[in-house]
Amino acid sequence: MDKKLVWSTGTAGLFFVIYQDNQTATAMTQDFLMIPGLQPEEMMMLQGATKDMTENQQRQLVMLYQSKRRDPTLTLILALLGFVGVAGVHRFVLGHIWMGLLYFFTGGLLLIGTIVDLINHKRITNKYNREKLFECVHMVRMAR
Repeated sequence: MDKKLVWSTGTAGLFFVIYQDNQTATAMTQDFLMIPGLQPEEMMMLQGATKDMTENQQRQLVMLYQSKRRDPTLTLILALLGFVGVAGVHRFVLGHIWMGLLYFFTGGLLLIGTIVDLINHKRITNKYNREKLFECVHMVRMAR
């Protein structure tokens, strides 16, 4: 089977390479690249989730996922608001309502929780995005 390079990136010393059949590579690459700020881990998850989907289902998944995912930079910026008095906004945006309320009323757990979230903002956001991707995959598969 004829394969070609679809996407590659180097981050933190890791190099990801994804190969795809020539027939579906162009459409999938264009759809995935429409998502701004896509992380390598997300690309790998998207590749795995769409391997047995039709092109139309892949497009639906990309549109759904793009509307639900959060950018780690947004999480970082919102967590930084905790230092100027509005702690917990990043937790609200990521769907952690109770944790957001706790941060809001305790000043980010006396700024310690806010500092920890600043350090772990990518991990927190990637976990949220992974959950949303699984929800989107389920919705697209149910719509068959």
